[in-house]
Amino acid sequence: PPTMKRIISQGVAIFMGLAGLGLLPTLSFAQSQEVQFLNQHHQTFSVQAEGVLPSLSLLDPYLQGPEIILAGEQHYLKESADLRFFFLRYTHQHAGVRYLLEELPFSMGYLLNQYVLSGDSSYLNRVFPHYSTPQRFKAWRSFYQKLAAFNQRLPLGDKIQVIGLDVERMTEFDWMVQNPAFRLLRSMLAQHQVPIGKVADLYSCMGEMENYPFDEAVSKQVQSRMRSFVEYWYQEWDSFHEMLGEDFFAAHIMITGLHQSWQYPGDKLAPYRDDFMYQSFRLLYPTFAVEARCFGQFGSIHTPLEAGKRPLGTQLQQAEHSPVRGRTLSIRYAYEGVIEKANANPRGLYREGDLIRDLPKRLQAPCLEAFSSAPQPILIQLDGLHSPFTDQARQFSFMVYVPLGVQYQNKFEKE
Repeated sequence: PPTMKRIISQGVAIFMGLAGLGLLPTLSFAQSQEVQFLNQHHQTFSVQAEGVLPSLSLLDPYLQGPEIILAGEQHYLKESADLRFFFLRYTHQHAGVRYLLEELPFSMGYLLNQYVLSGDSSYLNRVFPHYSTPQRFKAWRSFYQKLAAFNQRLPLGDKIQVIGLDVERMTEFDWMVQNPAFRLLRSMLAQHQVPIGKVADLYSCMGEMENYPFDEAVSKQVQSRMRSFVEYWYQEWDSFHEMLGEDFFAAHIMITGLHQSWQYPGDKLAPYRDDFMYQSFRLLYPTFAVEARCFGQFGSIHTPLEAGKRPLGTQLQQAEHSPVRGRTLSIRYAYEGVIEKANANPRGLYREGDLIRDLPKRLQAPCLEAFSSAPQPILIQLDGLHSPFTDQARQFSFMVYVPLGVQYQNKFEKE
């Protein structure tokens, strides 16, 4: 009716006038809840802190139960390496972490572990040679140098060990590091005096692999022989286990990793890596020191705790036979200026969406002023009573907002 239309139009005019005068709230109720929660649940910190690290009061209560603390990063950024060293030291001091889980082949993790325990740089140079280390690996090399120096100040039982969980990938980079899987396997088999006849096919395959690259016909022959040997390995599981003793599971991870990388070259390997890393962890977990906990910093695609594609974090937290089921904590790094790219997740595991992209708009002035005057990471709790971020908190309980210099933003875009 005309009278009703007139009342509605007058009401709209009054509403718009109040809004224009700033007399109405500019945030929705849901948004205001988020802003209030974020302002009460954030904490800045410095990755450059030395000695006993200052307490992160938001994080500390969450470190009492989990056996694994996962962090999701963007690879090859200096900030990622700085955060890795900070949280590794922090969880070592505050949560009893003694193992660093790495998104690296077991053989590379083995070499790096020898380096950080002994300080012998020959092990480091086999992984990151001075003469051929690409620019994007320099921060990574520097991280291990810092970890080795950190370990040297600790008693033996408190030193941090490095564990590689990933597939032995057959790429140019792996040849740059002088075939660590081949050398390590040969050394283990010889040390335990495994009869040559039992591993002749494996030696033959490794010999062919060292002649990489080669034509497709040879590649198919290697695939076939390697598949036959892996079948034989499983058939003789108990026999090999008895001969190799405590090195058996390490040999198993390298052999099956070489097989998978040869069976699924290049990008075809991607759908299988999370399963492989989870199974590697299950095999190695019984060998870890009692009550020692683990910290692992992986690509962020691997660390959500509740995702349909079953990444590593989800399997550790939810799989029926996971030795750490229900005892995994996940932290997600969000980088200033590269958020859109980080959200373009080809496997569709999860999306942080507006939470990360618009975070600066959702933190009020006091936090932002401190952030801009002394650029430091911000630890943000997403889990907790009355949290409006329950969807995100099922994937990761904490987020770290990471300031990036322009040079790193540009570098990320180029790579």
